[in-house]
Amino acid sequence: MKFYNKGKALYEKGDFVKAELEFKNAVQIDPKFADGHYMLGMVSLRKGNIRGAYGAFSKAVELSPATSTRTCSSGGSSSGPGSLTRPWKRPNWF
Repeated sequence: MKFYNKGKALYEKGDFVKAELEFKNAVQIDPKFADGHYMLGMVSLRKGNIRGAYGAFSKAVELSPATSTRTCSSGGSSSGPGSLTRPWKRPNWF
């Protein structure tokens, strides 16, 4: 959880490279942590890696089907664990 929280803080500051590392650490510790995969997808989007974003979002949906109805905003705000219960809508460009 500490890696995820640190990643969120870095993401919100716009430090996507370091945030990505923290989210990778979080999902390495808990591979079933859907929020971690979701945020990896958001970082990938910000870095222009559409393929990576798709993979991370797909994994998040696989782990937490509620993710498939989550609203995806350009800010990628997530309030932390359990936040995947909010609706997420797949962007048209997927």
